[in-house]
Amino acid sequence: MAVTPEDTKTDLLEKAAEIAAHRRSSGGPPSVITPELLRSYYRRVAAEDVSERGEVDVYGAVASHFRLAGSRPQGTARVRVFTPTVQEHGWSAGGHSVVEVVTDDMPFLVDSVTLALGEEQRTIHVVIHPQFEVVRTVTGDLVDVHPATSSSRIGGFLTRVRAMATRCFSPPDSLRPRSPTSVSK
Repeated sequence: MAVTPEDTKTDLLEKAAEIAAHRRSSGGPPSVITPELLRSYYRRVAAEDVSERGEVDVYGAVASHFRLAGSRPQGTARVRVFTPTVQEHGWSAGGHSVVEVVTDDMPFLVDSVTLALGEEQRTIHVVIHPQFEVVRTVTGDLVDVHPATSSSRIGGFLTRVRAMATRCFSPPDSLRPRSPTSVSK
């Protein structure tokens, strides 16, 4: 039986989940929810875009975004622009810079970020934009996260969050947020 790109993607996500289960560092998602988060994070990403990456990089992107989402007061956005390296961040995006965004769900987020990068003449290689529902404390600390569903109820401190990552060529210091956001290193 021939191996399809989707099979390769599934195997890669399983290997990334195994790495997460045996990791020694903190800051990433709890290992019990990592397999589901990995599948949800990469669900709408073409298998060809994921299969070119290693399992450490696949998990590292999710863990990085999870750390960014760790604390976010209601009504604010968290944005981080950086070029991850194995030495500094424990994962790599193949030398590309990454734009990570965590914000309340809003229309045209992907279009707006894509347009802003285009105006800066940046080449976009991959756009990943999963939606998650999160439970936060009153001060904005992350308590729980799970994939958003169309039948999910939004209420109390449960909010739908759009997380977006864009890999592009630009060096991190060449991009400046055009609107008030909190930028984290």
